[in-house]
Amino acid sequence: MKIAIFISEIMWTTHLGTGLEIIQKHLDAGDEAVSFVCNSFLGNCDQNLEGSKEICDLCINKRKKGFSLLSKNIRNIEINFVDKNYNYLKQEMALPALMKIKHKGFDAGIAAASSLISRKRDAYLSVSENFELFNKLINKSSGLYDFFIDKLQQEKPETVYVFNGRLVYDRALLRACEYLKIKYVIFDGAADFDKYTLIENAMIHDIVDFQKRANNLWEKSKRSEMDKEKMGEKFYLERRYGASKSRHFFVEGQQDNLLPEQWDDSLNNIVCFLSSEDEFAAIGDQWVMDVYKNQLDGLTKISDSLKEMPGSTRLYVRVHPNTLNTNPGFLKAVDALQSQNVFIIPPASPVSTYTLMIKCNKVITFGSTTGIEATFWGKPSINLGKCFYMDMGVAYNPKNHQEVLELIQKKDLTALPKNNTIKYGYYFMDDGIEFKYYKPADDRTGSFKKTDLHKYNLPLNKRIRENIKAAIPGTVINIYRSIRYN
Repeated sequence: MKIAIFISEIMWTTHLGTGLEIIQKHLDAGDEAVSFVCNSFLGNCDQNLEGSKEICDLCINKRKKGFSLLSKNIRNIEINFVDKNYNYLKQEMALPALMKIKHKGFDAGIAAASSLISRKRDAYLSVSENFELFNKLINKSSGLYDFFIDKLQQEKPETVYVFNGRLVYDRALLRACEYLKIKYVIFDGAADFDKYTLIENAMIHDIVDFQKRANNLWEKSKRSEMDKEKMGEKFYLERRYGASKSRHFFVEGQQDNLLPEQWDDSLNNIVCFLSSEDEFAAIGDQWVMDVYKNQLDGLTKISDSLKEMPGSTRLYVRVHPNTLNTNPGFLKAVDALQSQNVFIIPPASPVSTYTLMIKCNKVITFGSTTGIEATFWGKPSINLGKCFYMDMGVAYNPKNHQEVLELIQKKDLTALPKNNTIKYGYYFMDDGIEFKYYKPADDRTGSFKKTDLHKYNLPLNKRIRENIKAAIPGTVINIYRSIRYN
């Protein structure tokens, strides 16, 4: 068997380690492996948007060190092609128009937007202000798509491994595989950083495919029903109370049982939990909202309508803690919605997310995981966005603004059954493959075959300095500093 792989995120040590793990397991099976590698040709990439030569050099050196640890040398296919300006992008374009740009079978515009939005943490990026970088990403990825088509036809691998598949250069390879009808496998982290996940012939964010994977994992599991249910419940407990190996824990700094000063249990209290919109702003048509354009549009319309509702209805908007360093314009626009019956809770507020969830009458989300968590904890959940659980029968999915208002006002709205919340939680607790050769220290660092790969994120002189510091006791260093000072 012959496989090809493209490890685009070298500087993120866990993704390099996962790629090496995949290659080594294929070598163990006697398979042939080839790797697409960038020797600084792409220049501006997801891990190096500024095109820093120092980062390129570190990336190349780190990749070479990692590959040297494999049991045998594999053949590298260096990425190289004739640069071309395809003139797809226009200076006056708005972001939605940019995201419609296509190069043959490759959705280059949305891929470039996905990368830039993710790295800049801004779902409302200005095209004109980022024109040069957008243009580079679209031109390079379009040329890369053609390069991949050509090389895949020459190499004829049976399987191609691609990291994540959403970002600009990875998506070029994914679309090339789809065009040539070659099996591709997405690799990425699992919920527990001791594992990685593999997904065949689908983007990791494919909603329909996710629901199939969740059902298959539940049905094919050899665990007892009781054990599966306990694991599914554990997902929600860890989200609420924290876990040592969880990748995401957003309630640090919040105070248990703390509610906003204005809170009144006697009123109809609705809590809206916002999402980190930049994470899902440029994936594909599946993730385009139906009822509203985006979170801000939805919040604005709901806030305006609340002025006409009885004064007993209050809306508390919990801004996601992970949006603290995102677009300040978005945060300012949300904050401006504060009114007599709309209260904005900023990202850094110590107000408790889960106390809000438990004490409120209803929860509104735009696809946030808190939407399915609310159902688990017995609260009516109204989902206004796109998400993995939207068709799992765990949240109300209104079709228009009027239905949203009706659900908000309905006094006897009950929580939906939580059966599928357990299945959803179980997937994120049990999905994934345990590492054999790569040993993660956390979700970003680790070692491959006992060699610390993350230290190669530093230049050689800094690595030597760190090694000396680690080898010499602190007291000796302090004595030396004291002598030198005197």
